[in-house]
Amino acid sequence: RAADLLAVAGTRIETELEADPRAAAELGIVIGKGLSGLGDPQRVEQPLRAAVARAEQVFGRTHPLTIQGRALLVESLNATKPEEASRIVDELVPDALAGLPATAADAVFALRSQSFQRAKRGLAQASYQPLKQAVALAEQHLGRQHKQTLITLGLLSNTYGRFEERELQLQTAEEARSRAESALGARRPSLTLTTVERWHAEALRSNNRPRDAVPILRRVLKDQRELDGTDTLRVRHALFQLGMALSETGELGE
Repeated sequence: RAADLLAVAGTRIETELEADPRAAAELGIVIGKGLSGLGDPQRVEQPLRAAVARAEQVFGRTHPLTIQGRALLVESLNATKPEEASRIVDELVPDALAGLPATAADAVFALRSQSFQRAKRGLAQASYQPLKQAVALAEQHLGRQHKQTLITLGLLSNTYGRFEERELQLQTAEEARSRAESALGARRPSLTLTTVERWHAEALRSNNRPRDAVPILRRVLKDQRELDGTDTLRVRHALFQLGMALSETGELGE
């Protein structure tokens, strides 16, 4: 498996690149990024810790490569060690902002993580601010229709919903969906578009409009099945949301 190959490569870094810390740091972060993309947080933490330590020593803590490694480490710790992830994020945000524009994508991610940590503590206004800043940075440095801009808008919508700001939730979700359809509608199926549409449907349901959400969720389910090709967790989430919307419209049999 790809994860096994990456893990073996991580072990070889320790045995074969001891005399070349620059290459070891660069390859360690590449391997960490690969493992992170495969959704394997248990295997990514230790290689990333080693790679980040090397990168800080060789390049400095504000170098774009070090920033990327630290952002990936936060992602790997969010679920299992949230307190450490929150501490690293609070240190990472100013460093990532100082490295703009080279660190734009990582600054957007760091701000999103900061918002997530604050929302988990029930801090509504404090969680909105970094997401709004992340949207502005993404629009400026990545583009209004960039994948990360669309996802960040969707996350802002979700955060409004978490704190029952229903009107703002729907307005933001509609804006994200409009941009996503303009950028990606001709290239269905698209995971970014499917994700944004699912969030828009959730906002519609939260605003007592389940009937409007049903056709969106039917399309989301179709696209998600095509994208994943098997019974994944994302497919099940789409099924669950469609079922909830149908029940709210009185379609109990389906």
